Amino acid sequence: MSHSRRRTPITGATWASSDRVGKRNAHKALRQAERRAIVRDLPGPRMIDVSDDWDFPKDGKVAWFRLRPVDADARRRALAR
Repeated sequence: MSHSRRRTPITGATWASSDRVGKRNAHKALRQAERRAIVRDLPGPRMIDVSDDWDFPKDGKVAWFRLRPVDADARRRALAR
């Protein structure tokens, strides 16, 4: 494989491998709240009412781009053009 590195180096912000546990807990809380709302004849809750995205294990995404060092010769050639 000649080009096996990641094309876009964007990964999770922590070392958690997935948000699976957080999603499972959030959907469980939503289903419980929906059951309570049906019994009490209230409007159904939204996901934002019962869980918070910041409580998930992965906590968003981060781009890991390496900056290329610019040497003096390359800078001079670029400015000479």
